[in-house]
Amino acid sequence: MKKKVFWGLLLIVLCMVLLTGCGKNPKSVVGKFCDGMKTLDYAKMNECLLNPDDQLKDPFAGEDEELEVFTAFIKEQSGNIKYEIVDANTDGEDATVNVKFTYTDASPVITSAMAEYFTQGIGMAFAGASEEQMSNLLLTIFQQKLQETTLSTTDSTVAIKCKKSDGDWKVAEVSDDVANVMTCNILKAFERVGDSFGGDSSSSTESSSSSDITVVNETDKGDEEEEIVYTDIPMGQEVQLATIKLTVLDCKETDKLTNDYSESVAPEGSKYIVFTVKVENTTKNPSEFSASDLPLQDNQGRTFMYDSDATFSLDDYLLYRETNPNMPETGSFVYNVPVDTEGYGFCVANADTGKYLRFMGQ
Repeated sequence: MKKKVFWGLLLIVLCMVLLTGCGKNPKSVVGKFCDGMKTLDYAKMNECLLNPDDQLKDPFAGEDEELEVFTAFIKEQSGNIKYEIVDANTDGEDATVNVKFTYTDASPVITSAMAEYFTQGIGMAFAGASEEQMSNLLLTIFQQKLQETTLSTTDSTVAIKCKKSDGDWKVAEVSDDVANVMTCNILKAFERVGDSFGGDSSSSTESSSSSDITVVNETDKGDEEEEIVYTDIPMGQEVQLATIKLTVLDCKETDKLTNDYSESVAPEGSKYIVFTVKVENTTKNPSEFSASDLPLQDNQGRTFMYDSDATFSLDDYLLYRETNPNMPETGSFVYNVPVDTEGYGFCVANADTGKYLRFMGQ
């Protein structure tokens, strides 16, 4: 009888050890965190965090109606999040778990909606529209674009850092990549639009993932600078890049830009350079073209970014433009440069070939 009691107690203890051990590794805590992402269960995700001060919450929580629309949208799409834990690399009490996510990509909807919002909003603003009217305009355009756009999914592999504390593994750091998965890239799209209006200048050195156009500015390698050799593309020549065909149709210089809503005058000692281009999406899915990612370089080696203020004095400006497959789009973008700027062109890098190209305006 005593033996039976002993073995029974031992079995119970072993079961307790196995049950309490479940989840005490970096993969399991990340799995729990990802399950919370799929249902937007912030309480569940917060249980996995190492630092209580890093509590997650709905990024669109608020009383504004347009925010509620975004919240409702990402809640609807959260069930489409799929994840696969690729591997876990452990070093003592630190670990990195790589997770491959498949999720809805709503960034084309946002960039298209914001482009139209800016176009319509300028006229309304000059007409004295109220803040509520402007908010309702954004809401209406966003809902319209949702109906017009066929949403697609995208893949992203995210590294989630973990740390062991008091015998338990916890998520030590939640990157912006996680937020982008949860918000269907809406936050990322808003950030890119914001950066184009004077946000973090470091964004000008990032690549445009949707059009595979990489900004060519300068490459920092410690104390060395990589010498970049450009191939100059004359006006009128069509070039196939990784995902688009690009042609410069026209280039002009002026000291004043004007349309029905605004006027921009070049500061003393400077001029405007306006490029008009044709862009054709050569993929099978909608993608965005962003003129804000195209620096201008002159024959003195000086580099200039596009002028976000003067842009809205163009009738057909290209700020962000969603392009459908094999349907060419035309539009213009502008740079404000010193009057002595000559021998210039805007620069891109072909993601397929790695070659640097300069589309010439002269």
